[in-house]
Amino acid sequence: MVNSNMKEKIVRIIDVFDKATERHIKEIDVTAIDVKVWKSIFTMREDDHNMLMIYDISPAEAEHVKKHVSIHFDFDTCIYQIGCYIENS
Repeated sequence: MVNSNMKEKIVRIIDVFDKATERHIKEIDVTAIDVKVWKSIFTMREDDHNMLMIYDISPAEAEHVKKHVSIHFDFDTCIYQIGCYIENS
């Protein structure tokens, strides 16, 4: 039975991966930043109006991301992606 009182929340994250091994290093929660900010930084796919897909973060995009998130980008050793998942509460 589905609980109609449950609410779905989009949790937006930046995932950090080791470039050599592709091992997941950490997840940074960036849900507090409005999706409009992310839409202004990333070129989204035409069918992704709510930015629900995963996007690689380039060095150029990282410069804009750093204005909103306290993060040190090291593109020599890491891969960065922004994505999301749905959390039920």
